[in-house]
Amino acid sequence: SRQVESRDNKRPQLSDLRESGSIKQDADVVMMLYREEFYLSRTLGGQDGAHQRSINDRAKLADLKNHLEQVKGLSELLIPKNRKGPTDTVRLMFDEATTTFRSFSPR
Repeated sequence: SRQVESRDNKRPQLSDLRESGSIKQDADVVMMLYREEFYLSRTLGGQDGAHQRSINDRAKLADLKNHLEQVKGLSELLIPKNRKGPTDTVRLMFDEATTTFRSFSPR
């Protein structure tokens, strides 16, 4: 579902699987990936002409860029459904060059 694109919080939810047939009902475990870096990069990519913006917008742009640096390479594995275990969110590191995920280690 593209429902996530219209929300402010882009984290996928179990309800996003509503139109996926019986996946949501039949699955024992549902896992979803979320990368805040992806959405921040898209937001900042549309900031052409930032030098013409007001000081408040420049401050907001600087805050977004700073936040992007903080979340760079971070990812979340969301487990909203687990019939035989807990639901949870697991932090992972994402290497875009090799499209691989690995255990999270604090910087």
